[in-house]
Amino acid sequence: MVSNVQHAFSYNNKIYFLGNSSDQLFWVDGETFEQSENAITQDIVKPRFGVGNGNYLYVSCWGGDIWSDETTSYIAKINLTTQAVEKKIAIPGGPEGLAIAKNKLFAALNYKDSVAVVDLTNDAISYIETPAVTSYFVKDKSENLYVSLVSTYSDFSDKTGIGYINTTSNKLDATYDLTGVSTSYVNIMAADNDFTKIYVVREGANWGDPGNVASFDVASKSFDTGNFIDGIAGLNGVAFYNDNVFCFVAESVTGNGKAKTYSANGTFLKDYPTGIAPFMLLTVGE
Repeated sequence: MVSNVQHAFSYNNKIYFLGNSSDQLFWVDGETFEQSENAITQDIVKPRFGVGNGNYLYVSCWGGDIWSDETTSYIAKINLTTQAVEKKIAIPGGPEGLAIAKNKLFAALNYKDSVAVVDLTNDAISYIETPAVTSYFVKDKSENLYVSLVSTYSDFSDKTGIGYINTTSNKLDATYDLTGVSTSYVNIMAADNDFTKIYVVREGANWGDPGNVASFDVASKSFDTGNFIDGIAGLNGVAFYNDNVFCFVAESVTGNGKAKTYSANGTFLKDYPTGIAPFMLLTVGE
């Protein structure tokens, strides 16, 4: 592995990694963790996030200096049989997080106040307008989506929080306000196993302040009063596994980090040492 890992995902017993220095998609066996095939490098430019569906992988790519030219970005449609990019689906606006629901690919756009929707039967594209730029999704048991609404330096918005997307009608049915939703390019949202809570990473009030984790109650459609977890310096992502909330901590870009675990009621449990800059938890087969 000779690339900075931007994102990783498990699909069909393989673990796929998106590298952004140099740009590539490479993979290992999900059990042995061995790499036995060459990476895909052609038509993979500034990859961000990936998902699998049938015989295809879909990778969001910024394609160049998206901050200067929003038209450079696209989705790379990768044929798993040929192990090559079969098609580049042009999607301006910097596609970031992806989700597949009801035979459609949903792409959060980080430089445009919209979510792109790709019909996977014909690759036709439509858009859902949002009150802020978006970054990542979590999918509920009915295959509807919650998407993070964030305010960035290049696209300010005072309507941050999460939005609820009806994936049948392709409409943003509701938004739920939350200040300070993290703009980090990491896993900033996670749902518990029975999808009763969604955990969302929040930034501190001022740059450099410790981060926090808010919890959204799915039944009441509201954020719980106060933060679920307060004051984590270097907070770099969140996950849920085995009834515990994992918070990934990277207090520097050169030193090792850690994973802090909490029970479902917010009680701190244990620290686990990690390598440099941990940001996600990957479960093989999911």
